[in-house]
Amino acid sequence: MSNIGDKVLIFPTDTVYGIAASVYSKKGQERIYEIKHRDRNKPLAVLCANLKQIDEIAYLDNVSKALINEFLPGAVTFILNAKPIIKEIMGIDTVGVRIPNSKLALAILTEFGAMATTSVNESGDVPLDTYEEIFEAYSGKVDYIYKKEEESSSHSSTVISLVDNLKVLREGAITKEKIEELKPYDNLFELNNKLEETDEALQVLIGKGNPPLEGLFDIHEGVERARKGGTLTPGQLLKIGSTLRATRNMKEFFKREENEQSYERLEDLAYILTPLKPLEDEIERSIVSEEEVSDKASQTLYAIRKSLKEKNSSIREKVSSIVRSHSKYLQDDLYTMRGDRYVIPVKSEYKSAVPGIVHDQSSTGATFFIEPMSLVNLNNEIRELVLKEKAEIEKILTALSLKVRENSDTCLSNFKMLVEFDFIFAKARYGEKLNAVKPLIREDGRFNIIS
Repeated sequence: MSNIGDKVLIFPTDTVYGIAASVYSKKGQERIYEIKHRDRNKPLAVLCANLKQIDEIAYLDNVSKALINEFLPGAVTFILNAKPIIKEIMGIDTVGVRIPNSKLALAILTEFGAMATTSVNESGDVPLDTYEEIFEAYSGKVDYIYKKEEESSSHSSTVISLVDNLKVLREGAITKEKIEELKPYDNLFELNNKLEETDEALQVLIGKGNPPLEGLFDIHEGVERARKGGTLTPGQLLKIGSTLRATRNMKEFFKREENEQSYERLEDLAYILTPLKPLEDEIERSIVSEEEVSDKASQTLYAIRKSLKEKNSSIREKVSSIVRSHSKYLQDDLYTMRGDRYVIPVKSEYKSAVPGIVHDQSSTGATFFIEPMSLVNLNNEIRELVLKEKAEIEKILTALSLKVRENSDTCLSNFKMLVEFDFIFAKARYGEKLNAVKPLIREDGRFNIIS
């Protein structure tokens, strides 16, 4: 494990971007408070790579270990009693710990150890969610900024206190309802049915490997917005499309040939899944990323962007020619942008020598940023195309949102079933990790102790 010292990092997790320093570096954590202007009375949470790292900083009992194995890696933060070293460094009696479900975050935590962290934003503001925003705001203030390479939920984690009694302090990607559902079964039929499900899942892991649950996101926010007639963002649509793809993959996963082993209970659950291939395909074709709509989303958008590309190429050639012919009047032999208009930096004493529209002035007053009159029409044409592009994107997002609304019940039903599958296979993996076997449950409550 490498020693990161007092350095401060920003990296993406499975929820939001985090700003972090070593849990053992008081100076590094102090830098986080200064960078964020964060109240010192608000403690930082701790991200860990595994249970061993958690055990080094907090006290664990059998209940907390079971819950951590059940929900982590994932979007749940557990509040535990802190060990003396953390009390001394962080000045807290209890500590919030989490194992993120992110390959990049886990690689960083494995390399550098457990890290004290919080979301990337000025204290009290909404967390920043794009690399570009974060780089602009924090470049030079932190030592490293890592770029997101995988999808994240953009939700804060659920926070559960395990100090004294289990208590949900904040809902996040995993809801309070899901956690409160974790109660002992009160009848033999349900208990045995759940044990059979877990046993089947274990057999699937052994015989077929991990189920294709990649790309499962909490889609409630997007679907509910669509139900109310709202227009979804590209990011919300991307998550819905990804969840629909996971639905189709899981349905296919449990299809079997006649001679293949059957998994009766899990196949019955998979039967409930309803793929929406046309909607999945349309979202995949239309949405490139959380912030970008594809050229392929419509012929109109393709034509607008093609024209924009041609117009921008034409105006760049023209403005480059103007720069060359007016170089003696300019501060620098280059052009720049003000808003979405191409301008050139003219020395103040030559302002009248370059006819055009003044868009800006340098702080010293030595330079005027002028849009030459010969560029005005071209700039206007580009502006019109930009507005058309914006309107077409809105039209595409609205149409996709309407289709989500029309299929909202199916989308949420699929999501609920995929979460159930995720839960079942989490139990199976935990049982495999413990080398456990399915118990035989008797109605009379008797059992044999084998030495």
